[in-house]
Amino acid sequence: MSPALCRNTTIRLESFLKHYQNKAMGFFRSLISTSGGIVYHARALFFERTLWRSHQQSVKTFLNAWNPPTVSLVLVGPSAGYSLPLDFLKRFNNITAIEPDPMARLLFEMRTGLRPHWIKDPFDFESKELQFPQGAILFCNLLGQIESTGNLEQKLKGRPWASYHDAYSTSNGHFEIAFKSASAQITDAELKTAYVPSSSQHIINDHNTLRLFSKSETPLSFYYWNWQLTPRRSHMIEGVYSASAQE
Repeated sequence: MSPALCRNTTIRLESFLKHYQNKAMGFFRSLISTSGGIVYHARALFFERTLWRSHQQSVKTFLNAWNPPTVSLVLVGPSAGYSLPLDFLKRFNNITAIEPDPMARLLFEMRTGLRPHWIKDPFDFESKELQFPQGAILFCNLLGQIESTGNLEQKLKGRPWASYHDAYSTSNGHFEIAFKSASAQITDAELKTAYVPSSSQHIINDHNTLRLFSKSETPLSFYYWNWQLTPRRSHMIEGVYSASAQE
């Protein structure tokens, strides 16, 4: 074998190994993530039928208000579908689901009886040539779990889409907010004066999602509710969809 051919073969082999090493690392990260994977599924086992009931009903009410004019749906990060109502999913003839967690994919099918077209690689929000599969797009409590989404709204332009995601969270209390709709996004000032008990010493974690749609060029509808994730950990959820994509 010539030196040049040997070098090219070595480069290809290194590239191949690096590619599958990254896929393997992503696989194991998906299993141990606290926002997904084994920890999340264990929480669901304990709390889905108790603490999570209110959150599930809020998601259902939010999704009932969203009426995308399509029979195809793209779920981004649905996990095992713990918060997705089955009657909503059955509104669509075709479902594509982007979910890297193998346990979540198995549980989703067992729980719902549905077999989406699975895309098993993590969603690349930073891709300059981001191409969504056909259909309405629903981000399933994902946007508050990632560091950067790029210029997401521009990439969604012209598509029916919705998202429910963490706006804030706290590990030592709960947000005093019932399900509510709003014509504009909630503000930090409103959070601190209306939804956090003044007598408590809440440590509020900002998930940086309120900035995603703060300069929207299209009309948006907003909804807010509390998700009691564990007896002590609580999340304020923001639901948002593009009103211009309604039927």
